[in-house]
Amino acid sequence: MHQRTFFVSRGVPYYIAAPSYTEHSAGIVVLHLLCHALNVSGQEAYLVIDSLQRNRKSKTRAGLATPLLTEKILRSHQRQGRQPVAIYPEVEQGNPFHASKVVRYYLNKPGFFDGVAKLRDGEFNLAYSSAMLEGFAAPDHILYLPLINTELFHESGHRTPGKSCFYLGRHRTAKADSPLINNESVEITLSYPDNKEELAELFRSCEYFISYQFSSLCIEATLCGCIAIVIPNDNAPSALVKTETQMHGIAWGAEPAEIARARETLPLARALYLEKQAQFWVNLDIFIEKTQRLEAPDARIDPSRYFGWRKFGRRLAAFVQRKWKGQK
Repeated sequence: MHQRTFFVSRGVPYYIAAPSYTEHSAGIVVLHLLCHALNVSGQEAYLVIDSLQRNRKSKTRAGLATPLLTEKILRSHQRQGRQPVAIYPEVEQGNPFHASKVVRYYLNKPGFFDGVAKLRDGEFNLAYSSAMLEGFAAPDHILYLPLINTELFHESGHRTPGKSCFYLGRHRTAKADSPLINNESVEITLSYPDNKEELAELFRSCEYFISYQFSSLCIEATLCGCIAIVIPNDNAPSALVKTETQMHGIAWGAEPAEIARARETLPLARALYLEKQAQFWVNLDIFIEKTQRLEAPDARIDPSRYFGWRKFGRRLAAFVQRKWKGQK
């Protein structure tokens, strides 16, 4: 627990690169929740969102402490000489903010989306789970962020035996291939169900959830007492959070013995998830301690593209270039 005082020197701020908020991407939700968690933990964290993304306004989630980085805030940090820590997801190429202190948050294995299966030198490697960097390097820290609302996703006892729902994800030809999916099965898509409340009700009514991607849907299903069955394929080559979930209630493949194991361990899923939610705050404190001590390899940085990231804002990019370039 942090010691509280009225007189404390402010640490370095965090600038987190993230798209606009959407419930349809667990990775995006994690980035926004990380910003919120840092702020409620007494840190200073900001989102840098592409405001021209599909010509839409930058979107955050109501109720979260996720302020957007502005010219005024950036000017204040520059005057105070507070070098920020930039946090990028693994899919972001390079160091578009030109930050001197970089955290790369691996929410998936290196190269899964962009084909660049290597780590970047001089960065702090943060892994969402212990499996993310297997075969590459030991992560500098592991920060598993359990993002599911357990007050919403819970059991009710009103389940239809044998009823199933499924999610194809990128594997759009799966329906014809799988005997686990029949004409009575309910398909989950990006547009159905309409909201999380209806999704939770669907899971509570089903005995099985079949998925062709290992996503947060699998954990949401188990929290509702529904057995999750992941069909291994190119989009689900491995169970990335197997250590964190211990695969309680989740079958890897449709073999009868594996489904039986998932059924047997299903009652353990909720208690483990609640334990991981509590552990997150401990791990976050460790992450804060480590990253607040990061040293800038070069104090004379040129972050002239803080706001030029994906054409974030031409006027702000020009401001940063004028004020930061060549300054100590």
